[in-house]
Amino acid sequence: MAELDMDKIVKDAIDSLVIDGKSLSEWVQLIKEYEEHKQKSYTGCESKLVIDGNGNMTIVVKQGWISVKDRLPEKPGKYLVYAQHWIAGVRPIIKCELWIHDKWDKTDAFEVTHWMPLPEPPKEEQK
Repeated sequence: MAELDMDKIVKDAIDSLVIDGKSLSEWVQLIKEYEEHKQKSYTGCESKLVIDGNGNMTIVVKQGWISVKDRLPEKPGKYLVYAQHWIAGVRPIIKCELWIHDKWDKTDAFEVTHWMPLPEPPKEEQK
């Protein structure tokens, strides 16, 4: 009698499970990609995994202004900031600013009140 390869039998059984046209292995990979995406550069943003009726996965990121009273960026980098500009007569401005060493870089003339991660750059169209 031939010896059974239980690992192969289990893998084949798992791969034969299909939900909305995707195998269980594909679903596990999609979930891993989503989790990696959430840990990327979207700190402070709400994101969710949307799967349409054809099983296509889309990650929707809802970005919004985050008050500095609620939270500050966790990682160094460039962020979009909303601030009060003192030299221009306390006018609001929106600009890109560097967060480094737990403070905003070069903010002598204005006070940051809100921030958000920069959006993803536009994707080049393929010709």
